Amino acid sequence: MLAVFVGLGLAALTAQPALAAAGCTPTLRTMPAGDAASDAAGRGQMFESIEVPGITDVQLSTNSGVLADIDQDGRTDVLLIQSGGSVTKPEGKLRLLLNRGCFRFDEHPVDIQGAGFTAAQLGTQTQIANMADFNKDGRLDILLTRSRGPYDAPSIGNSLLVSDGAFDRFREVGARMGIANDQGYNRATAIGDLDGDGWLDFAVGADNIGNTRRYGIPRHGLFLYRPAASGRFEDGRFEDMSTKGLAPDFPGEFVCNARKDRAGPDILFRDLDGDGDLDVVQSYHVDMNGSRATDLCASGEYRTGVWVWKNTLKETGVFGFEKAVDNGLAEEGRAIFEPAKQLYRTEKAAMSLPYMFTADVDNDGRLDVLGTGPTDASWTVKTDPTAARFWRNLGDFKFQEGLPASGLSALNWTYRQWAAFWGTDLPEKTQFDQMACKFNQLQVSICSKMTIGDYQFYHADALMEDFDNDGDVDILVADRREADGMWGLLRNVLFLGDGRGGFKPVATQISGIDRNSIAMETGDLNDDGLLDVVLLNSPFNSYPPNLPMVPPLPADRRLNSVYWNTGAHGGKANHWLRLRFEGVDHAALIGAQVELSRGDKLLGSRQLHTAQSYKSGGELAAHFGLGKARRGDVRVRLGTGEVKVFKNLAADAVYILDLKSGVARAQSSPGS
Repeated sequence: MLAVFVGLGLAALTAQPALAAAGCTPTLRTMPAGDAASDAAGRGQMFESIEVPGITDVQLSTNSGVLADIDQDGRTDVLLIQSGGSVTKPEGKLRLLLNRGCFRFDEHPVDIQGAGFTAAQLGTQTQIANMADFNKDGRLDILLTRSRGPYDAPSIGNSLLVSDGAFDRFREVGARMGIANDQGYNRATAIGDLDGDGWLDFAVGADNIGNTRRYGIPRHGLFLYRPAASGRFEDGRFEDMSTKGLAPDFPGEFVCNARKDRAGPDILFRDLDGDGDLDVVQSYHVDMNGSRATDLCASGEYRTGVWVWKNTLKETGVFGFEKAVDNGLAEEGRAIFEPAKQLYRTEKAAMSLPYMFTADVDNDGRLDVLGTGPTDASWTVKTDPTAARFWRNLGDFKFQEGLPASGLSALNWTYRQWAAFWGTDLPEKTQFDQMACKFNQLQVSICSKMTIGDYQFYHADALMEDFDNDGDVDILVADRREADGMWGLLRNVLFLGDGRGGFKPVATQISGIDRNSIAMETGDLNDDGLLDVVLLNSPFNSYPPNLPMVPPLPADRRLNSVYWNTGAHGGKANHWLRLRFEGVDHAALIGAQVELSRGDKLLGSRQLHTAQSYKSGGELAAHFGLGKARRGDVRVRLGTGEVKVFKNLAADAVYILDLKSGVARAQSSPGS
């Protein structure tokens, strides 16, 4: 075991070689025929679609997934929340797949006690999982959301499954701790210690897609943990602060009033100003699928935009939030329906994009922000027609719109423009989009004139990571579109970064990504220092089967995909570091700033969070590409203000950094 104490000679750690098993060559997967698969045919792409039994061959819709070292053997495991049964009442299922090396996974049983459900039968309307150590026992717990579902057959609401003496044994404590929010259309969660008391808090975003009796209401939650005198986690409770003025204008109670209610399925805790405490960000959109323009409880007149709440704890010593205005990121807009024209007019313009992502894309130590979302006129209401926005973080809680300068304007391309980029032809029309326009009876005068070429990506997810290990953050963007005539053509798109905040889309012949998806997550699944990608599919979320005369969905659309990062096009020749952490609990670790430097030059930074994207979660770890550099210094700043520095770490190794003692050690081979 090798270790270094910073300040005692600054000795260099000698790296072990990459940990991948020798001769690990996975089996390539035969993808459904189409232009995308044709473009990615053969070998030599950055990513290759591979067969991974248990993940790529199971005919279940995947609502969410988490990639993390769940059994603590050093390898990245996969937890999936999947569903079968009817579309309107899907039965949830939790599946844990343990990584045995070289893309081999074994399904492992999970025991859940104290609940009216099991891993095999999670109950209806099970949605999104997020994992963190709430009870401070050193193992990952599962925060699980459920939407209410039909008003006359509701689900039980959100659950918190805390580990019970083993990584695969859990006890349900959510209901008695007050987190159910059982009327909400609950979606993604954000986890972190907001008030600095050493315990994890969380928030849940809630959506409204036009039918509150069928799905639930947009009742968002902001839950602070209140510990008991015993100090035992399960003896405490969560207090919902969403209606108590802690965060001004936070959308708590649902009142069927378009000037007060807001819908947003995602929510983020991020340290946007670098002061060590977690701020709150949520974007809001209008999704009127299945509703009518005059429905007060599902109104197209909802306010949209970005709400940002600055945490005042570090500046004032008093915990609370200030609602930000005029900081370049925050904005509010609204549309007004005109019955005579059967159209919406703009009262005030603002984006209407439900998904937000963050990363330091220009290596200046500050989190930049990307927003994406759908723009289909048949079921969305827009005062700003954009499908994507991007903001550069200027520091001091100020942001600057940067989409054109970043090269990410391609995220606003229509399918006609993407078809030209891919060198293919589009169908003249798709039955699905025309039926959606007629069925929803929303803005028919607009959408009835559109063909598929006029539509934009149905944006849903983005991964912001360094996929080629050149030291620059790249972006993989998901298009969740499901439409007849488009299967085999649709694909997610990789944008390679230049380290200065600029990006370029790469051809499928280079990326190898020949499939699209609703969600994604990344992790080094074969321990070779290159980040692989799992695409998660839940097609009925994007292709409602209740529309008349819509062609049936191909069975393979429910299959997930795994993309092996081969290291082609430069990645294999570059160096890397992967950092894991111990010595502090997750309340201190979430939101920590991890910086990599060489000498006085900052090479990049990562902020640690359990969920980087909408329907997926990851490990509290940091991956850095080093390019041609062979060593680097790592600085970790916790939310408490404590700083640890680890000098002269040699490349091409996984290190475990003890943030209590300041000791670093190279990880031994996984599973040993």
